[in-house]
Amino acid sequence: MQQIKSQKWIGLSALFLLSIAFAEDKTLVEKTKTAFEDAKLATVVKSKFYTATVQNILKSPHINAKAESGIVTLVGCTEDPEDIHNAQIIAENVKGVKNVVNKIELNC
Repeated sequence: MQQIKSQKWIGLSALFLLSIAFAEDKTLVEKTKTAFEDAKLATVVKSKFYTATVQNILKSPHINAKAESGIVTLVGCTEDPEDIHNAQIIAENVKGVKNVVNKIELNC
């Protein structure tokens, strides 16, 4: 009887440890997925900026975008105040962007 209780205890302990390991792996998978989605989002915004520069909608090629959890932060420098507004509008219209933080500086 004592041996059966010990085996049950070992089995439950192993199950508990496996559930902790699975939870940690799931968290790692979610973090990796979020990082991938953020990188993709930033790349799409940067691509739109490049196209807007070629089309002369944005004058400065020195505007960049970073993404974290769907929030896009715009950074860089421009001589044209309209670039600040236009970059904001471009980023806001990218699918998946939850919010835009505009830190573009004028006349740096």
